[in-house]
Amino acid sequence: MMITNLEGNIIQVNHSLFELLQYPLSDIINQKETSIFHPDDREKCELFKQKIITEYLDQDSQKIRFLANNGSVVYTIVNVTALRNNRGEIIQFIQQIIDISELKFMEEQIFYDAFHDKLTGLPNRFLLIDRLKQFLNRNNNYHQNSCAIFVIDADNFQTINDSLGHKIGDELLILITEKIVNCVSINDTVARISGDEFIVFLPDIISEEETYKIATNILNSCKFNTILHGYSVFCSVSIGITFSSFGYVKSEEMIRDADLAMYQAKESGRNCYRVFNPTMHKDLVKRLSLESDLRKALENEELELYYQPIIDLKTGIIAGFEALIRWISPIHGFISPVEFIPIAEETGLIISLGKWILDTAAKQIKEWENKYPQLKLFTAVNVSSKQLLNLNFLAELDDILATTKVNPYLLKIEITETILMNNYDHAKEILDQIQERNLKISLDDFGTGYSSLSYLHRLPFNTLKIDRAFIQPLIHVDQKHPIVEAIVTLAHNLSLDVVAEGVETTVQEQILTNINCNYGQGYLYSKPVNAKTATEFIEKELEKYNCQSTVS
Repeated sequence: MMITNLEGNIIQVNHSLFELLQYPLSDIINQKETSIFHPDDREKCELFKQKIITEYLDQDSQKIRFLANNGSVVYTIVNVTALRNNRGEIIQFIQQIIDISELKFMEEQIFYDAFHDKLTGLPNRFLLIDRLKQFLNRNNNYHQNSCAIFVIDADNFQTINDSLGHKIGDELLILITEKIVNCVSINDTVARISGDEFIVFLPDIISEEETYKIATNILNSCKFNTILHGYSVFCSVSIGITFSSFGYVKSEEMIRDADLAMYQAKESGRNCYRVFNPTMHKDLVKRLSLESDLRKALENEELELYYQPIIDLKTGIIAGFEALIRWISPIHGFISPVEFIPIAEETGLIISLGKWILDTAAKQIKEWENKYPQLKLFTAVNVSSKQLLNLNFLAELDDILATTKVNPYLLKIEITETILMNNYDHAKEILDQIQERNLKISLDDFGTGYSSLSYLHRLPFNTLKIDRAFIQPLIHVDQKHPIVEAIVTLAHNLSLDVVAEGVETTVQEQILTNINCNYGQGYLYSKPVNAKTATEFIEKELEKYNCQSTVS
C-alpha cells in the first residue's frame, strides 16, 4: 500500500512495499512517487492521475512498472482510490499495489514458447513464416533485394532416433543447430520446424553464388562423426534451396518448393544441396500418388514375393533363393522396387513392409523345408537399415520364428554396408543377436562402398555377395580377373561363402567356378519368379539332386 498527496509526494507506505522494492524508508517518504516508477511509465502515471481528477472518478486501476532498489523491474497492477474532503476535492490517493511479476514472466514465457522451439531455442515455424511474410510483402511493394530459403533435413535421423533413442536424437539435433547457426549471420533466421527439419531464411542476399557458398559451408559443417552416450553417430544433412526472385507472393509456397528441392537432394545421394525447379512439382504429385497407392497395396495384399534361385557352382544344383518384393498394381501395372522402396523408407512404411516380407518368406521357407528336406534350401531376405535398427525388430523376428517354426539356419538376413556406416555400434549389437538366434547374415553389394573391408573381420557375416558390376566384365575364361579373384580369396580366408550376383553367361559361370566362388545368382539360371514357379524350378532341380545322390 502507498498513500500519496495531490502533488504526488509519498506520505505513507506499508511494510510489504518495503519488501517488494527494498528501499530504506528515508529514500521513499516525502519523495515523488514517480521516483520509484520505471522511467518509461512516469508520464503514463501522470496522465492516469489527471484522468481520475478530470473525470471525477473514485477508483481506477492500471498496470505500472516500479524500479526496485537493486535496479530490477517489478510489474504491478495499481488500484487507485481517490480520498476526498467534504467539498469533494481530492486530498490523497490510496494505492493498492499488486505484484504481477511472476504472472508477467509466465505470459512472456508462454509468448516465447509460442514462437520458439523448446529443444533448441530456435524460432519455430510461426515466427519464421511471420518474418518471411513481412519480407515478401515489403519486397513486392518496394522491390527490395531477394531472399533465399534453405530447407535442411538431417540424413538418416529417424533411424538414429528409433535405434538409439530420443535422448541421443535430441543431442544430435542440438549439435546440428549449433553448426547451422555458426554458418549464417546475425541477420539470418534459423528455425526448427519439425523433428529433424530446419529452415534458414537469408534476407537481402548479395548473389546466388554467395548463397551456394553458405549452403556448402552448412553441408561441410554438418558432416561429422561424434560419440553420444558411447555410440558412434555419423551425421550429414541435405538442403533444398529456393529464391524469392522466382516470383513468390506466399511464404508457404516458397517453403514448399524448398522442401521439394530438399527431397531431390535426398534422392541424389544425400549430403548435398539442390535448387528448386518447376519440374519438381510433377515429381511430387507422382510421389504422393505412389505413396498413397503403396499404403493401399499393403492393405489390399497387392504385394508379392518373388524368388530368384541361387545355384551351388560346384554341384550345379540349387542351394537357395533371394526373396524380392514385387508390386503389381491394378491401376499402374508393374511398379519397380527402385520406385517404391525409397518412398517406403522415407515414410516409415518400410517397417511394416519389411515385417510382412520376413513373415511371408519364413512361411515359404518352412513349406519348402517340409516338402524338400534333403535340399536344405535357404532364402535370403533384404533388411533395410530402418527395419534392422528399429527397436522392435528382434522381438518381431522372434515372433516370426516362433509362429512359422522355420529352421533359423535356412533364413538368411541380407544387409548393405550403409547400415554400418551410419550406426556401426548399434548395428553390430543387433547382428550379434541375430547370429545368436542361428540365422545367417549376408553382406550385400560388396565392393560398391568404401568401408566394407574394415567391417568384414569384426562383424558376424557368413556370406559375402559380389555386386553384378564386378561380374559383367568377365568375358574371357583364359584371362586373369584379379578383382573378383581377390574378393573370393579374401572371403574364403575369413571363412565366408561367396555369392556372385548378375551371372548371365556360361563364360561367367565357368570363370567363377574356376576361382572357387561358391554360388551364382542371375538370369543364366532364372529371373525372379513367384512362389509357384519357384517350386516348379525346385522340382526340376530335384532330379539333378537325386541323380547325384544315386551316383554318390
